[in-house]
Amino acid sequence: MPLDCVVGGSSGGQAFLLDEVNGVWGSPQLVSGTAPYTIGTPTFYDSLTSSISAISCPSPGECTAAGDYTVSTGPNLRIAYAGPGFVTTLSLGTWSAATMLNGVDAVTDVSCTRSGACTVSGFATTFEIFISYPIVTNTAVADTKTVAGWAPAVSIPGLTNLGAKSGWIDSQASSLSCVSPGNCTLGGVDEYAPDFDGNPVSLYNAKFYGFVASEVNGSWRAAVELKALKDVPYLACSSVIHCVAADRGHLDLGNLGRWGASRAITVSGHALVIGAVACPTAGHCLAAGAVRSTAYAVVARAGTWSAPQRLAKMTTVAAASCPVDGSCTVAGGSKVITQT
Repeated sequence: MPLDCVVGGSSGGQAFLLDEVNGVWGSPQLVSGTAPYTIGTPTFYDSLTSSISAISCPSPGECTAAGDYTVSTGPNLRIAYAGPGFVTTLSLGTWSAATMLNGVDAVTDVSCTRSGACTVSGFATTFEIFISYPIVTNTAVADTKTVAGWAPAVSIPGLTNLGAKSGWIDSQASSLSCVSPGNCTLGGVDEYAPDFDGNPVSLYNAKFYGFVASEVNGSWRAAVELKALKDVPYLACSSVIHCVAADRGHLDLGNLGRWGASRAITVSGHALVIGAVACPTAGHCLAAGAVRSTAYAVVARAGTWSAPQRLAKMTTVAAASCPVDGSCTVAGGSKVITQT
């Protein structure tokens, strides 16, 4: 059976993609329209580089890759910020030229449920000067492709109303899971500094909370704060109302759109450092991670997490996939293990 895979990244400051077909890896393809450049003088100049951040392939040979530019500016390029975001699509073995995204500066994830139906998560950046200090403020956004092309990005609603916040507020989308066109769940981090006075030092006391937001039939609903989580880098959904969200130390199950039953998984009194999650069916999810160089997995059924199960000969976890309930593959380091 042909094994079709895609990887992407940055080479020489330019975004590239590398395809594998029938077990053979091809040559890297530089994404047209993302070439790096540098302008200015040696003491003050701007540098722009590009990279691929995420890839989604709903079927073999049909893929969308999303990435962004990194702009470095000022003396010795000490100030860096992202933008703009872009996408490229694979068709008949060739990647298209980059299409710039309207309103997305940094891309964190992309999810495609079928060819031509994709959503990108990320954040928009505002660059301001406070008391001679450069401050970058981010706002979590999502952008969706329709038959008319990529629409302008929309801000995730409700973030400024989470908790009793004041001062500097920053939000970033970290993860995305779509189950059908117009039905997605997004996870991210909500950061705020109540004592912000314009000096970056005052940001050291910032507080971090994870959040999730759901898109239902094309409309994004208000974000929900997950206070036990500091971010949501790991997210998997079997439907728009059945998901698992996780940071490095906590899990939270979303059931019928309700969240908040977060918990930490421990092994002999030590917290499991989560590295991947997957949800093949409603109410059935897997989370895998490591404790002291030993990998473990836990399984949720009907909202209850099992005891940790050791993954033989694995020391770390980086990815997990469960195509059907009861059959999962976990990968980490140089090891891959499949359990049914």
